[in-house]
Amino acid sequence: MVELQGFHGTNKFSFEQIKRFGFKTCEKGWFGSGVYFYKDSVENAFKWSKKKYEDNNCVIEINLKIEDKFVFDVTDANGKDSKKFHEIRKNLIEQMKNTGNSATVSNKNFDNAVFNYISKKLKKQVVVANSFTYDEYEIQTRIPNGVEICIMEKRIIVLKDLKEVKK
Repeated sequence: MVELQGFHGTNKFSFEQIKRFGFKTCEKGWFGSGVYFYKDSVENAFKWSKKKYEDNNCVIEINLKIEDKFVFDVTDANGKDSKKFHEIRKNLIEQMKNTGNSATVSNKNFDNAVFNYISKKLKKQVVVANSFTYDEYEIQTRIPNGVEICIMEKRIIVLKDLKEVKK
């Protein structure tokens, strides 16, 4: 069993909506379509929500317990899941090239599609991956400053367990 603590940055109105109706899925996230949380970093969630919602921001905490077999963890570049990701990604690119579908290969959201494919084919419900939350300089980097959790199966989120984190 894997235990994950995550923090979701949002605004106060959305938090009330989430408690009543559940989360909306982000369709074009870096790690697949799902609901995104910062793993173990309330600071990154506050930084993200403050930038997006200014003084109306808030952070929701979630604690998730899930069987190992449903988690796809690519935080270790040499780990089995990272190797599997690159193997599948390469195979999909080759398939597209062979069918003349090169436009999709250059799509900046291609990895999103790869994670969605992995979720369906390997029955993964959660992706854990290194990420970079933009800072005040808005200059992109390849060096992560956090870890994100993408919950692809919203039904595993227990809404009654959500709580707002005070800063």
